[in-house]
Parts: sequence; structure tokens; C-alpha cells
Amino acid sequence: MNLSPTIPVAPKGGSKGLLRVLIAWAPVWITFAVLGQVALLGLRPAMAERRKLAEAQTLLRARIEREEKQAAELERLQRAQNDPIFLERERRVLRATKPARDEGAAPEANSGADSDLDLPVDSALDPKPATPPTSPNADGDAPPSREGS
Repeated sequence: MNLSPTIPVAPKGGSKGLLRVLIAWAPVWITFAVLGQVALLGLRPAMAERRKLAEAQTLLRARIEREEKQAAELERLQRAQNDPIFLERERRVLRATKPARDEGAAPEANSGADSDLDLPVDSALDPKPATPPTSPNADGDAPPSREGS
């Protein structure tokens, strides 16, 4: 290595060579820059939002199922309350259990309605005061008697 003052020390290409290398590799580093930006600023928040929405969807589906079951139960009860046969059976059960309730004993009869629901049955079923039966068959409990046959 002879370092004489007549030999140039700077590289041959200089800054023009570095610029050519950067331009030649531009498609590669631009692609990496775009992918890095998408990954850091777009993909991670999108994936986090996706997880949140998946959890919310699970909770919402469970809530919808629960609400649909409740709506079906309420619709069934409404149909039953509008059915005259059901109303008459409820009246008969109430008539049969009133003396037992007055004595403090638990009623033995089951009306078929849900026992979990505490509905005001007396006011809903009897809009007018109860009248005593006029004949033995008025409430349908006893068959008509055949006297004189």
C-alpha cells in the first residue's frame, strides 16, 4: 500500500454509485415499507376488532336465543289466557282450592299453568263477581239427573 499524494483516496463511483444501488433496490424496500405499514397500522387493529366482534357476536346470539324463548313462552301464555276452555279450567281450580286456602292447607290441584309465574289470576279470570250456580249442572261438575226415566 503505497499512499502517495498522487493517488485518489475516494471510491470510483462516489455518491452516484450509492444512488444507483438505492434506485435498483427501490422495489424491494418500498414493498417492505408498505407491508410494514399495513402490518403495524392496519392489520393489528383489524385483528383486534375482529376478536372483539366475534366475542360480541357470541354474546348477542345467546341473548337473542334467550329472548326468543321468552317471547315464545309469553305468546303461549297469551294464547292460553285467550282460550275459553283454559279460563274455565282455571276458574274450576280456583273454586276447588279456595276452601283449602282459607283453612291454611296447601292446594292439591295443579292448573297446568307454570308455577314459576305469579300472575293475579282472580282479577284476570273473573271480570265480574261469581254467581252461584242455578242448577246442579251449571258448573259442569255433575251430570244431569234423569228422574222419571
